[in-house]
Amino acid sequence: MQKTLLLVLLTALLLSLAPQSSIHAVSPSPSPSPISEETITENLKKRLQDTLTSSGSATNPTAFRGFVGQVKDVIKDTVIIQDQAGKTNVVISDETTLLRSPGNNAIELEDIRLEDYVIAIGTTIGKDELAGIRLILSTTPLTSTNKTSGLSVIIKVNKSSLILANGTTLAFSGKTIIKTNASTSLVAADLLPGDTIIFTATINDDITTATVIMRIKSSIPPSPSLSPSPSLKPSPKN
Repeated sequence: MQKTLLLVLLTALLLSLAPQSSIHAVSPSPSPSPISEETITENLKKRLQDTLTSSGSATNPTAFRGFVGQVKDVIKDTVIIQDQAGKTNVVISDETTLLRSPGNNAIELEDIRLEDYVIAIGTTIGKDELAGIRLILSTTPLTSTNKTSGLSVIIKVNKSSLILANGTTLAFSGKTIIKTNASTSLVAADLLPGDTIIFTATINDDITTATVIMRIKSSIPPSPSLSPSPSLKPSPKN
């Protein structure tokens, strides 16, 4: 049961991250020999890792990891997730996005429940430890939908779409929420080539339309703060 559940969760995350254009119809072929669930799980994990490392982030892409399992404990700012391979600690920070499915409603760390099903994306900070970037939680097993999410770098900005380094053409509209990781509101004109973004989107008729775009790194470095010049003191009178 646990193995089957893991396969469902891995498949859901893989489908939500992979570009829609990568799915092709194939001709029927003879039924292959049965493959063990362990082999299928490892293949899915490898494909999931390949998808994560193709995100085009300015961060070292090999540092990104995806983990699928259930919440076993929450200790201070760390969520302990377990699957059949063992446990992984996911460290939550102010930059971590926590969502509850269905609805993808934002939640707080204290809203995470033991035995929640979870899909976690983060960067490796130690053995079996991730710095959490995005966690999707649910009280029921997560299934595949027409929603997707990802992290990538903007290559080109068009009038109503973004071309991303991972090959995605991300459309946006007046309903798309655009903000910084500090929750400062932005408009489409604020997005520039070279910006790193996290996005959630819906896929309809092969068109990926963003619902939320969060800029987590600007291509323009912040201006250095200038120290005020010391005020001139009047010369003492003789």
